[in-house]
Amino acid sequence: MKKRKHLRYESSINKWVVDYGGRLTRSRKYFGARNDAERFMQSDEFLVAVEHKTAPALNPDTPSSISIEEAVKWYGENVSTMKSPFSSKWEPRKLKIWSLKHPGKKLYEIGLRELLEDRAELVRVKKYQPQTANRWLTLIKSFFKSCHQAGLINENPTLQIKKLPVPEAPHVEIVSEADQKKVLLAAKPWVRDPLWLAMQTGTRRNEIVNLRWGSVHLKDGYFIIEMSEGFRTKTRKSRQIPLTPAMAVMFTRLLREARSRDRAKPNDCVFVTATGRRILPDRLTREARKLLKRVLNKKQGAVHIWRHSALTLMLRKGADIETVRRLAGHSSLNITQRYVHSNDVTMLDAMKKLRITPKTGGNVAIGGDQNQISASNRSS
Repeated sequence: MKKRKHLRYESSINKWVVDYGGRLTRSRKYFGARNDAERFMQSDEFLVAVEHKTAPALNPDTPSSISIEEAVKWYGENVSTMKSPFSSKWEPRKLKIWSLKHPGKKLYEIGLRELLEDRAELVRVKKYQPQTANRWLTLIKSFFKSCHQAGLINENPTLQIKKLPVPEAPHVEIVSEADQKKVLLAAKPWVRDPLWLAMQTGTRRNEIVNLRWGSVHLKDGYFIIEMSEGFRTKTRKSRQIPLTPAMAVMFTRLLREARSRDRAKPNDCVFVTATGRRILPDRLTREARKLLKRVLNKKQGAVHIWRHSALTLMLRKGADIETVRRLAGHSSLNITQRYVHSNDVTMLDAMKKLRITPKTGGNVAIGGDQNQISASNRSS
């Protein structure tokens, strides 16, 4: 028995977590030190729970009478709680919405046909994109797999369902610096600051709205993108971003406003609405979308277009790709490479760097200054 798989470190709350129990009943305990957690994993409570984790098998002739609603409730209390704080709230809510489509049905009555019809409805009626439909399918697969392992159903109907093919991502249009200034002038004051930070640093939407005052160090000249309560960074890692003089002025102004409202505690959000409330990610997306449509007449794009534009413009202006990777928080250079876009201007500049000029008589002069090449052509 490997005890290590039951022990993990939750950096968002700075505690060691021990997950244990059977397939039908799960338990979780928190410890401040790893030694305390390992000492508990040697206790009778932990060993008895782990050794009795198998569930009784069902008789194929008598399928379980558990309903979909009861199975969804069981999954939310025993499986989703073992995942991240976001998943523990998102998964039960999505599964409850799905269960309303099949009122009064037993879990074993849901088969391959019903699941395919549900997915087709998401794509045709609700206009879900393939990526969104695949995320829904991943949740459904996890739900039925857990129910099958726990003995609630005899067969897993999702084994034959494959994910939808995802088309290649379209080219994201870059917003020039002049157009960015127009958008900032037309934006509301509480929208202008987070959008400007995205334009300057290329930080993600959720990283901006979840930035806390405890992560801003004005005296040392930097702020940290790190995980906090209810928020995890995309790569599960933190990164430090230096402050430019303009950023320091903005954060100083926001700190002064926050202190006047008594909202400058370490856990308080930096960016808030005009009424002093936390900015919700979806609301910032709606405001950014309205600005793009009203000012630049763009029907597509939201907060991420500023991140994409910032990183692309940095690379076009000669910034080192490794520096841009660290600033963006990418896990590898392959991801940053996607922001390197070529156009006629960049290709023309690349060809001009070779400076190859033909001479009279069919000879070719390579390198050197253009004036020297022209003078050599006249002398020959």
